[in-house]
Amino acid sequence: MYAYGKALGRLHTLSACFEPKTKKWTHEEALEWTRSVLSEYLQRDRAAAQCDEIKRELDGLEMNSDLYGLIHYDFEPDNVFYDEDKNACAVIDFDDGMYHWFALDIEQVFESLEDVLFGEPLRAAKEEFIRGYREEHCFTKEMEASLPLMRRFINLYSSARLVRCTAEQYAQEPEWMVNLRRKLEKVISKKEAEREGIWKVN
Repeated sequence: MYAYGKALGRLHTLSACFEPKTKKWTHEEALEWTRSVLSEYLQRDRAAAQCDEIKRELDGLEMNSDLYGLIHYDFEPDNVFYDEDKNACAVIDFDDGMYHWFALDIEQVFESLEDVLFGEPLRAAKEEFIRGYREEHCFTKEMEASLPLMRRFINLYSSARLVRCTAEQYAQEPEWMVNLRRKLEKVISKKEAEREGIWKVN
């Protein structure tokens, strides 16, 4: 967990001064794409309201090179290789990167940890991850406070991606595709329920 966090911190430090020849899209562009997809396939007014609310809250966050830059967006264990001898991590799969707050990458890590850990082991893993992260990059109170908002963005954006990839259906689909579609549709329903719960509470 320490090496895992340290690798992400190093990535964010490098990202803060990185000037690419071809730029990835921004959080605003990703959110606008999310709005268009969800409006097309789900209830338009509700999707727009959710996107607008998240945008308003994101607009209220401080944006500087310590907090905002090119993020990985998929810094989960299946994209990170651990070298036990060196106690270091190497990262792959930068396809989904975008310009966003660094806190989003951290929240995605925490979400993936919550799939496999509970209670004290989960708390300890998060603390050790942040300890490693702080070796390479700042982790401020503002970043910590923004994590729930980052989770909401992830939920909304990932729902749009799932909805988009399951929307097209073909005649005589193989069984594996039918089963995969069913699984993804369950995930979409779960995320929709989670979003509705969040918005009702708020």
